[in-house]
Amino acid sequence: KKSTYLPSSNSQQTQNTQYQYNTLFPRIHKNLILNLFAFSLYPSTIISYNNLMTNFLIFIAILLFTSIPFKDFFTWFFQCVSDINKKMEKPNSTIFCPKTTFSFFLAQIADFSKGILPGLIIFYYFESDYLLLVLIPLCLTAHNWSFLSRFKNQNNFIMINWGVYTYLNPVFFFLYPLTYFISALLTNSLLLAPLLNIFLFFIFIWFFNLNPLYFLLNLAILFIVLLASYPKLLKYLEQKTTILQSFLKR
Repeated sequence: KKSTYLPSSNSQQTQNTQYQYNTLFPRIHKNLILNLFAFSLYPSTIISYNNLMTNFLIFIAILLFTSIPFKDFFTWFFQCVSDINKKMEKPNSTIFCPKTTFSFFLAQIADFSKGILPGLIIFYYFESDYLLLVLIPLCLTAHNWSFLSRFKNQNNFIMINWGVYTYLNPVFFFLYPLTYFISALLTNSLLLAPLLNIFLFFIFIWFFNLNPLYFLLNLAILFIVLLASYPKLLKYLEQKTTILQSFLKR
């Protein structure tokens, strides 16, 4: 006699169908999720493209900012204000004179910001030190050979390099002017002092155990400064004036 507890063929078929449905539904659910994810790839591509365009515009804005010749800009600005004051019968106003220390001080602060702001933007927005190897040399190039100055060689890296080194380590904010002053005393030359100062910062980067990428960055800074000072440096070397002779003539 067959046991009444054994399932019949119909009930077994029903259980198999239910089992297949239960195992098939998660597959359909997973496939649906994968299809939705695949469908969402196109909008996500638009988002990544927008992010790429945003990053590109940030890079362009930084380069445009560093290409502004603030010394000429403040001279022009305060000259315009001075002319307005004269037309308004205020000839005794001296604070807006283009040759005052006030305009010079503002230009130096602006050049300092050219060096430190790109690093801060990369740190807080991109969170990558590798971009420094690209952006900082481009900023130095845009600063020295600005298209707003008709690509004239400015050969003035004192303040912008001060800003760059300050970003690398806040201690360099105090160390940079000290070493620059010592370099100027040793070489007795404003042409050789920046180069010697950059060489000293190879030692400081090693001494403070900073990111090894900063060695490459400092090497890029040295290359750009050498490229900018090459014409004057060549004339200096043609005079056969050694560093020791400059030191004895100081």
